[in-house]
Amino acid sequence: LLELNLACANIGDAGCAFIAGALQRNSSLQSVNLRNNHIGQEGVESITEGLALSWKEKGAIQLKELNLGHNLFGDAGLHAISKVLALGFLQ
Repeated sequence: LLELNLACANIGDAGCAFIAGALQRNSSLQSVNLRNNHIGQEGVESITEGLALSWKEKGAIQLKELNLGHNLFGDAGLHAISKVLALGFLQ
């Protein structure tokens, strides 16, 4: 699986926990679109934790695009995203 497009799927924070687990196990994804899904801080933190764990366990992630536009997370969610960006795998 190279692309996961769940835009406008209303997954919310609870759905992000499942997606985070999939991100942790799948290092071949290149694009993930979670735009407009009512994702808050908790959901963003789940996603970023899944990505960080995958990076630590596998040492390589192919992800080039992560679309979290039009969601509900605030500054704390942006902080979680900035921490995972600092790992350097998103191009």
